[in-house]
Amino acid sequence: MKTELTAEQVRKQLEEFSRRAPELYAEYVERDQILEPKRQIELARMNDRQFLDYLMNRNTIDHLGIYPEYASNVMKAFSDEIFEGLRGLKEVRLEDLPELREQLGDKAKMIALSDWGDLYTHEPREDGAAMQTGKLEFKVAKAIPVVGPHFFITTTGGYHGFLKFYEEEIGRIAPDEANAYLLGNGMCVTVSNGRAQSPIIAGDYRNVGLKDDIYHVVPLKFFNVDVDRSKKYTTKIDVTERDAEGNATCLITKVVPRD
Repeated sequence: MKTELTAEQVRKQLEEFSRRAPELYAEYVERDQILEPKRQIELARMNDRQFLDYLMNRNTIDHLGIYPEYASNVMKAFSDEIFEGLRGLKEVRLEDLPELREQLGDKAKMIALSDWGDLYTHEPREDGAAMQTGKLEFKVAKAIPVVGPHFFITTTGGYHGFLKFYEEEIGRIAPDEANAYLLGNGMCVTVSNGRAQSPIIAGDYRNVGLKDDIYHVVPLKFFNVDVDRSKKYTTKIDVTERDAEGNATCLITKVVPRD
């Protein structure tokens, strides 16, 4: 059984870490992998839209570890939503897909999006449990946000480093008005002895009734989109700076029309 740490124990571990490895600790703080109280207070001032944007763009799978005294109502509500999602999770198996597709209809194949300032669709991915292709296809001409769940929760499928899922898993949680979705950067939640820790609030453990395993918890947004299919797009890496020897020192990735 995994040891359940109280918020105070988490605080003491981080204080010890900062003493033993101050330079590494500072790097983690700079990257938002460790959130010091001042940063936690800043995040607590965010409304639900702002906090979801923060989670979507947070470039780490590490838990936030917000101390309970700094947890806002938005953070508590998101944490509650994650626990409810874990409790209600029903694993999708390959043999379930025909029936699920029949139930979902058009929702079985939602449009996957990427955000590059403008929204773009992804190239179709492999059928079955797979990762998103990450390859752009068309530009979205119009996107209307649709209120829905803030998190997509799924099993790790053997290795937590890759987010593999059936597209139908997105469809079964999608609001009626939505035909597209945008995934953010996910976190991992470990279930031990049927209990899970909130990836948002430190020391918050609850019963979820799932088998012991690691689960993906991924922030997401839903949209109703119109897609401009007149032109296809791709990404291109440009060198913007070089050193004295001609080695690339600064790269920028941008979206360009395909040839």
